[in-house]
Amino acid sequence: MKEKTNFLDIRNQTETSADIYIYGTIRDDSWNWGWEDDPDVYPLEIKKQLDSVKGKNLTVYVNSDGGHVFAGVAIANMTSWKSLRMLI
Repeated sequence: MKEKTNFLDIRNQTETSADIYIYGTIRDDSWNWGWEDDPDVYPLEIKKQLDSVKGKNLTVYVNSDGGHVFAGVAIANMTSWKSLRMLI
């Protein structure tokens, strides 16, 4: 599966901070069929991004039309156990 960056992106990354931009519908991972042009965002994709900026001050920008509540809760839970400083 090709990594997509157009609906989930890290920008303005420095040694101490980064910005994560989330666009598109937030879906449960079971909906991820691996399509290249899939406009949806999944918790496992968010986890990969959070792992890559662990220990940094993080600002998260969300521009989503909604999605699955449990997927959103999973993302919120991931941000709390990653020991990230976040501004949402």
